[in-house]
Amino acid sequence: DLYEDWLDTVGVSDWRIGLKLAKLYQHRLDKPEEALQAYHSVLNEKPDYRPAISGASQLLANAERWRELAELYEKSADATSESRHQQRLLRKVAHLAEHKCGDDAYAIDIWQQLLALDPARADAYEALRRLLSRNERWHTLIDVNGREIQQLDSVGAVVNLKFQNAEIAKDRIGDLELAGEWYE
Repeated sequence: DLYEDWLDTVGVSDWRIGLKLAKLYQHRLDKPEEALQAYHSVLNEKPDYRPAISGASQLLANAERWRELAELYEKSADATSESRHQQRLLRKVAHLAEHKCGDDAYAIDIWQQLLALDPARADAYEALRRLLSRNERWHTLIDVNGREIQQLDSVGAVVNLKFQNAEIAKDRIGDLELAGEWYE
């Protein structure tokens, strides 16, 4: 309490003090909400600071606050300039959106963002096929398959995706003209 009173008096203007305070709340005082607030104050100054992301994400996961955790990762991904780190964070967001939040639309959006960063991500195409099929978003699925075709070197894989698109157009959309374009 003395430390908190002192911080209220001087203010937490330095992110390093905020990080120490967060760790103190989290590991010594067992005050997860206060620790989370302190981590957020650090992240407001340094949104891509990995120790603060790690501490806050641990607290949010322990509390099963999945939406907030996804938002934390997404905000941190937006703030980083390191492409690989950004993609790791966005992949976590997509997983949380689908499996913990049950928000397929959010997951689809994040997987699309990942493809914009790296058009060759096989995991993104696989996830999008699953999510778009489940949500019967057939036109978007055809577009995604078309984008994947541009990334493939294997003739067999290209033929397979073209056939899938033709079948989707014929059976799901009922557009024989579009199906014919994909059968060619």
